[in-house]
Amino acid sequence: MGRPILKGATSQSTIIWIIDATTGLPETGVTFETAGLALWYRRLNGAVVAITEKTQTPDGAYDAGGFCHLSDGAYRLDPPDAACDVGAGVDEFEVGGTVTGMIVIGNSHPLVNYNPYDGVRMGMTALPAAAADAAGGLPISDDGGLDLDNILEKIGTPVALDGAAATLGAMLAKLADDNGGADFDAETDSLEKIRGDLASAADVNTAVENGAVGTAAAAIQAVTDEIPDAGALTDIIADLAGLGELVGALPDTAAVNAQVVDVLKTDTLGEPAQGAPPVTASIEAKIAWLYKFLRNKVTDDGSTIEVFNDVGAVVDHKAPVSESEGTVTRGEFVSGP
Repeated sequence: MGRPILKGATSQSTIIWIIDATTGLPETGVTFETAGLALWYRRLNGAVVAITEKTQTPDGAYDAGGFCHLSDGAYRLDPPDAACDVGAGVDEFEVGGTVTGMIVIGNSHPLVNYNPYDGVRMGMTALPAAAADAAGGLPISDDGGLDLDNILEKIGTPVALDGAAATLGAMLAKLADDNGGADFDAETDSLEKIRGDLASAADVNTAVENGAVGTAAAAIQAVTDEIPDAGALTDIIADLAGLGELVGALPDTAAVNAQVVDVLKTDTLGEPAQGAPPVTASIEAKIAWLYKFLRNKVTDDGSTIEVFNDVGAVVDHKAPVSESEGTVTRGEFVSGP
């Protein structure tokens, strides 16, 4: 039996064997043109379907009907993609055939609804596509004894706070009700009052420990210690106000546009000095080079093109010129003179 194949997979190859009908020895010379060669495939409980054979190589790209000898009587066969089509109740396909004076030993392949060559989740979309214990993967217990029901019992049923009730004051009040009755003021808007209530709630710590959550009270205290006091909040508000003034002082779109227009229409740029034009240059420099080559004096004596400076007295740049069989070639510009 051959390897399992995912239903609907394409470009699948298989192996068959051919032996001599009299001696039982491997036949090694069969080709797609051998007389009497007739290969077929059949889907489980279906009809036999003839395969039109064609030439193939051991390592060639898939080609439906491709057939060639591999070694010791084993042959590669590329059955049509229809052999692997998805179909209810079709869980296998077989290949076989005949050759004059020989025996063809066929093959069969299970057609499965999973990908046996997917190393993460075997192609099954209901499983996470991540390694166990990694982000998005299945949870595991490194030490054993992972009991989700026991964990839920220790944590308790989550409290749903929605709409207007989902405020910090409401959540603190709920925490007090469930864990010993600490006096949290659900109406206050003072962060200092909340910090004081949390810091003095010794009975909350006792209730949490009795609930087997352990050090949760210490974790709550650590979080509240990070809440800034009133002075720090005042400084933050002042900084935000300063940031708003800074943003307001930034130039508007019209001012930026006017500056761009000024750069394009008013600012000037001198011509490039004597030397070879650089391979890499700014857009500003490239425009200056183009303008100089268009404006200044240029001579061509049939062997050299020369570009002069502004006054036309000194060669700033030059390039060789040659002619061969009617084709004029201008070389790369270099520095003058």
